[in-house]
Amino acid sequence: QNQGEYKAVILALKEAKNRKLKEVCILTDSLLVVNQVSGTWMCRKKHLLLHQNKVRELLFSFDDAGLKWIPREENIAGKVLE
Repeated sequence: QNQGEYKAVILALKEAKNRKLKEVCILTDSLLVVNQVSGTWMCRKKHLLLHQNKVRELLFSFDDAGLKWIPREENIAGKVLE
């Protein structure tokens, strides 16, 4: 599940980059992804560390980028994908 949450963020960032956006704010209901990417929580799983690094790399490719946690019940995209 955590890999899927990371992959969703990566896909969203890649799409924003393909659209040549300069600013992006990704909303996710994954507290784990937000806190690991920000460095608040340590990432101890090697397979997740690769995803964490990719998200950070993509975020830094924008002029202004952020990753924000939202409650699951507010995540409309997550409801569509269920």
